[in-house]
Amino acid sequence: MTTKLSAVRKVEAGKGAGKEAVPPKKDHPAEKSTITVSLWREAAVEPLAIGEMVRVTHVRASNTEYGVQVNSTNFTKIEKQQSHQELEVAGVLKDGEGAASSGFFQVLLACGETLMIDEGLWDPSFDAAIQEGILKLRAELEGKKIIKAAIMALRRLLESRPDPQGKLPPLHILFLKIEDSPKVVSWDFKDAHATPTCIKNNKVAVISDGETVTKVLLFEAMAGRVAVEESYYMRGHTLFGKCPPYKINVGAGTQFFRGGKLKCPEDLAARAEALLHPASPVTTIRQCQEQQGLMTIKGVIVEEKSTITVSLWREAAVKPLAIGEMVRVTHVRASNTEYGVQVNSTNFTKIEKQQSHQELEVAGVLKDGEGAASSGFFQVLLACGETLMIDEGLWDPSFDAAIQEGILKLRAELEGKKIIKAAM
Repeated sequence: MTTKLSAVRKVEAGKGAGKEAVPPKKDHPAEKSTITVSLWREAAVEPLAIGEMVRVTHVRASNTEYGVQVNSTNFTKIEKQQSHQELEVAGVLKDGEGAASSGFFQVLLACGETLMIDEGLWDPSFDAAIQEGILKLRAELEGKKIIKAAIMALRRLLESRPDPQGKLPPLHILFLKIEDSPKVVSWDFKDAHATPTCIKNNKVAVISDGETVTKVLLFEAMAGRVAVEESYYMRGHTLFGKCPPYKINVGAGTQFFRGGKLKCPEDLAARAEALLHPASPVTTIRQCQEQQGLMTIKGVIVEEKSTITVSLWREAAVKPLAIGEMVRVTHVRASNTEYGVQVNSTNFTKIEKQQSHQELEVAGVLKDGEGAASSGFFQVLLACGETLMIDEGLWDPSFDAAIQEGILKLRAELEGKKIIKAAM
């Protein structure tokens, strides 16, 4: 079991030997505890202090006249637990200024609590951060003692913008993820169609200092200088944005120096994934106007009246689409306009053509050279009156014989209005 120790029970020196239990001295606890733990013989030797977090193994519980009490056994071990926390330090009391213990500094947290830290762990940069306001630390605690501490450089940078005239200090970072993020910089507009003529092969990356994650854009010329899961000191970066959290700009003057390997907690990988691929729940077209934030919708592209209008912007508009195709459009946002509810693509939008498996009844076929709409494709007429396209290479001669006998029944896989697989 694990418990926060709120009182230490001292064991009186016993005269007995062997298996005789040494009775605990009845001291009043300093504060109310959830349960009383009595430590016997060797288990009572471990030096403990109020406020320490401990794990006490192999104990037994018993009902006494004072309530439930837990007692140590011959197997009991007491393990001091370390905890990782984010601390906001408002001030520090150094040795010689009234600190409680020689060789230790006393730090005051923004919440009003105090902790101790070995003077050797106190970095001069901590003083400068306190002068600017609140010092934010990633710390490892053992009870009321800080045993490891590091300044949260990335979070501090994003939340409190330095003087725009001053240079930002080098930042020790790890590249958690890097993905392609092509950018169309020029277009050719012909016959109401937009075709990209120049694309920059940029990349988007998630970086971390071991505590905070943020996203940066790497332009084409910069993208090849770094690698995923490698650590660097980034120098020459700038910030942009009107309010916290600010964004980091990686420009032509930014340099990446290979540095010591940074270790990041496992949860940062999930946070990095969420930055690159935010949640986009599948939403029906009827419900999309009620959905807040990003969503994914699915439907058939139609020529005339539609249930909702989807506007595709910039790179999202490059995907070749045709009327009748079934598509899945991810990471879109809905807005109310004077024309009704309209859905718009975002930087995260992806358009996925959906395949469907169907059983078709083919009444006739119009082959290439007989008036088919597209060269290299046959046009098939279904018994219901609709038409589909099929690549001439997929048309088996046995299909003609079946049509001559009546209706051709096919098991087919469709992509919009196109048959991409077919078998009798």
